[in-house]
Amino acid sequence: VAAQLARGGRPSRLLIAPGRGGGQVVFTAEDLSVSFGGRLILQGFSLELPEGDHCALTGRSGSGKTTLLLVLAGLLTPTSGRIERHLEPRDVIYVPQAPSLVPELSALQNASLGLRIRGVDPAQAEDRGREQLEALGLSGVDDALPAELSGGMQQRVALARALAIGARLLLVDEPTGALDHATGEAVIEVLKAAGSTVIVATHDPDIAAGFPRRLVIDKELVR
Repeated sequence: VAAQLARGGRPSRLLIAPGRGGGQVVFTAEDLSVSFGGRLILQGFSLELPEGDHCALTGRSGSGKTTLLLVLAGLLTPTSGRIERHLEPRDVIYVPQAPSLVPELSALQNASLGLRIRGVDPAQAEDRGREQLEALGLSGVDDALPAELSGGMQQRVALARALAIGARLLLVDEPTGALDHATGEAVIEVLKAAGSTVIVATHDPDIAAGFPRRLVIDKELVR
């Protein structure tokens, strides 16, 4: 499956490495295009994603990675094309690159917030949030406010909030951008062990190489 992406008037191609496949299809996208102010960002994107796939989305800055994640999450309407999701909106979680934590809430309160909003018992929500914080190497920060945490720690709290929900589809934008390499690799392993279908946008070729399937936005049409 290939997609055409436009940047500065020059087309790009999305090359897709084979995945595991064989599972129930999570979504089907056909010929999606997105334009902003007359500028074509995404053109002719098509993809069928089986449940359980783990994919890395790579490409240069400005190539359309975040736009693609937003469309797949249902947070941005494509200018044209069709996307059919075989799951409920509540089963899709998009995690932006910016942590987007509530500044007045502690790390644990932020990590459990998604579950609290969904009506989960507060004690159970905090237990689940704490479990994810610990899995992401954040033991002992339960009471810390976001301002007291580093950027990388804030990013992991946001990931803990998403993982605690247990969504079927996780769309994660640059989750290792503020982390050292070893911590980034550990975070990716937690994401892949979550039991969700996962697409991770990343600039790190080593992180991308650890995924069984890669979606590569290639401006020059050459691999």
